[in-house]
Amino acid sequence: MKSLHRLFPAAAACAALFCVAAQATPLTRSEVRDAYLQARADGTLPPTGQDYAMPAATPGTSTLARSEVQARTLKALAGGPLPAGEQPYALAPAAPSRSALTRAEVRAEYLQAIAAGPLPTGQQEG
Repeated sequence: MKSLHRLFPAAAACAALFCVAAQATPLTRSEVRDAYLQARADGTLPPTGQDYAMPAATPGTSTLARSEVQARTLKALAGGPLPAGEQPYALAPAAPSRSALTRAEVRAEYLQAIAAGPLPTGQQEG
C-alpha cells in the first residue's frame, strides 16, 4: 500500500509533464491560419493595436443640477480665463518678440554667411 502512495504522485507528475510537452509543440502554419479565420468569422479577434481588453465604460451620475453646473461655470469664467487642456494654470498672453536688427540687416548677414560657405544644418557639433 505504501508503494502505491509513492507511485501515484510520480505517475501524476509524469502525466503532467506529458500534457505540457504535448501543448508545447508549435502549431503549423495552416493550423494558425485556420484558427485566425475561425476567430475572424466568430468576431472574437481583438481590435488591432490593443494589448489588453478595455473595461466597459460606466456612466457616471452627477450630484449637481444643470443650473448649478452652469452657475459654477459662469462664476469661474468671471474670474478670468480657464485653463486649457491638462494645464493646471491659465497661460498669460505671450509678449511679442522684438529684434535688435532690422530686416535688411538680417538679410545682409544671411547673404554674407552663404557667401562664406555652407551653413550648418541639424545638430552639428562645432
